Amino acid sequence: MHVDELRISLQSFGWPDYVVFCLMLAICAVIGIHFCLQLRRESRQLKATGAEEAASSAASYLVGGRKMKIFPITMSLISSFISGITLLGTPTEVYLYGAQYLYIMGSLVLMGLCMFYIFLPVFHELNLISTYKYLEQRYNRSLRLFGSIMFIMASLLWLPIVIYVPAIAFNQATGVNIHIVTPCVCVVCIFYTCIGGLKAVVWTDVVQTLIMFGAMALVLIKGTMDIGGPGVVWQRAKQTARVESPNFTFDLSERYTFYSLVLGGVAHWLKSNAISQNMIQRYLSLPTLRDARIAIWTFIGGVLAFLAICGYTGLLIYATYADCDPLETKLAQRNDQLLPLLVMETLGTYPGLPGIFVAGVFSAALSSLSTVFIVEKLGAVLQLTITLTSVANGPLLGIFTSGVLLPWVNSKGALLGGVSSLLVMAWMCIKAQHDLVTGDLVYQRKPYSTLGCNYTFAGERRAFSSLPLDGAISAASDAPFHLYRISYLYFTLFGALLTIVVALVTSLVLRETDLDALDTRLLTPFVRRWLERRRSRRTQLPPQKLAKRAKLKAVQETAA
Repeated sequence: MHVDELRISLQSFGWPDYVVFCLMLAICAVIGIHFCLQLRRESRQLKATGAEEAASSAASYLVGGRKMKIFPITMSLISSFISGITLLGTPTEVYLYGAQYLYIMGSLVLMGLCMFYIFLPVFHELNLISTYKYLEQRYNRSLRLFGSIMFIMASLLWLPIVIYVPAIAFNQATGVNIHIVTPCVCVVCIFYTCIGGLKAVVWTDVVQTLIMFGAMALVLIKGTMDIGGPGVVWQRAKQTARVESPNFTFDLSERYTFYSLVLGGVAHWLKSNAISQNMIQRYLSLPTLRDARIAIWTFIGGVLAFLAICGYTGLLIYATYADCDPLETKLAQRNDQLLPLLVMETLGTYPGLPGIFVAGVFSAALSSLSTVFIVEKLGAVLQLTITLTSVANGPLLGIFTSGVLLPWVNSKGALLGGVSSLLVMAWMCIKAQHDLVTGDLVYQRKPYSTLGCNYTFAGERRAFSSLPLDGAISAASDAPFHLYRISYLYFTLFGALLTIVVALVTSLVLRETDLDALDTRLLTPFVRRWLERRRSRRTQLPPQKLAKRAKLKAVQETAA
């Protein structure tokens, strides 16, 4: 059998699968309608009128009246965080480059500590609905506008990938063109989000999270049984160095090192969790800071479990195709179709089960959309997503971090830092993606083989020890250093640090910041305590020194 015939034969998406898939979409729509009717009842029951009624309605729609429970919020956070990009991208990454990427799970715990002590106390105490309202209170309206524009830019770069990823899974299972199915799914998502508000989003996320876990469990269990058990998976992974100890090299251009996974990973998770309106909106729907802090750790536990499942699935894919690489034979036409291919081979003969998997992938996408043609040409989705979104999220993370940690940073410094970082990150992203698309930058993938294929395909059967995906030898180690060729995991961190440094230096040079006038609620608790102690000591100075400082400040203001 030729590879094209085999590919078509695997597209056995029958009517039970379509029923399961459509049922998932229908459940989401019904949940939206239910909470729409509930919002209307609550609105009619409000006795107050005018601004108070509007404020109550807004709080109910956007943050669930701040009365949500920990369990549904945790499930919603997991569902929003685990997009189809993670669901398909992580197994692909492990299949191609090994399990080194999974050490990033350690940085997820460090991100939780940053959220717990630095960001969440500030946002929760201010009782915000929009994270960008914080930028107006901490700096000025211009920074709020800049932050909002950055959020829109990041969303425009991210959403096409989120939509594209489940579409390629649907294409692998059914053969339906990816640009036909995406509009239908987007309409359903927009429908239940707009009419039902946050409550509808949260409870659809609960359903979608359960579907995601169920779908991955089916694939994991059946696939492992088919190849002879987890021992076979582990043995084949060890033989090809897909399971290895952390890489402690200091080479910034290495795809994965301990430092890029930990330091870069913390910045990557923070921009997705600490400053993202999608995520903060869910934390702020809980009634107390204590509940929000509990939700952080239950959320991290769920994400760690899901990442472990996705990582194991990547090893399972390799164990299944160890002797016949589907990317080399073109059985899978895109990198991120490896998992859908495994699903159709292991579950395709069971009516309804492929539908559950496709519903799970689309569930991941819907939860992310709640808060595309060119994407096809830009490579593996995990790296693509982190690289593109770093353009806007690096500066944003830097501005927010400066706001809560550095009381000396003022609006002019923050704006200059954000704009400078935006320009540099845009240049780095464009250059990095250009080199990947043109083949100037090629990463070494782990060994693979086509010696055991039982079907015909273009090309000869052979084993590949450690070659790049397209068969070209990478000269990255011999090439001169280029800033845009650092590991993609450093991109967000670099953008944030550049913003912070420029903002701080500019603010110190301008000397326009009045620490005594700064609202301490806008600072993280330990910085707040330091500033309050500083103010207390200043009030205890002798009158002569206080008068001298006041005179010096007046001279500086006059000169400015």
